[in-house]
Amino acid sequence: MTPDKRLNQIEPVLADFVQKVDRLIEGNGQIINEVSKISGIEQQVAKIPGIEQQVAKISGIEQQVAKIPGIEQQVAKISGIEQQVSKIPGIERSVAITAKGLAELTVTVNHFVVNINQRFDQFQQEISDVKSGQELILQILREKLP
Repeated sequence: MTPDKRLNQIEPVLADFVQKVDRLIEGNGQIINEVSKISGIEQQVAKIPGIEQQVAKISGIEQQVAKIPGIEQQVAKISGIEQQVSKIPGIERSVAITAKGLAELTVTVNHFVVNINQRFDQFQQEISDVKSGQELILQILREKLP
């Protein structure tokens, strides 16, 4: 085989190899950019006042929750219940209808409360008027009677 033929065979392989190396370098550059962004975010988060105490609190809470006996089973049960409820045919529609009815009931109850408050205010005014009238009558009687 002549040197030219060997070169012709090696050139495509080398070109492919160089192209793959170039892609790897580009990918590494992108990874480095992302890591530097994350590092910048971490530095900004570290500057937040009281962040270390908050993280410690959260960590403590997580540890306390993890110590609750049977917590994993309870979470699994809740997850299972959620899945079962979501499988109920027409549940979203039923919930929407119930929510609408509850909203309408709330509005109605609020109207009743407003009416009751108005009546209460009227009664208080009437009681005040009657009391004033009785005091006036009592004063007149005291003046007329020796």
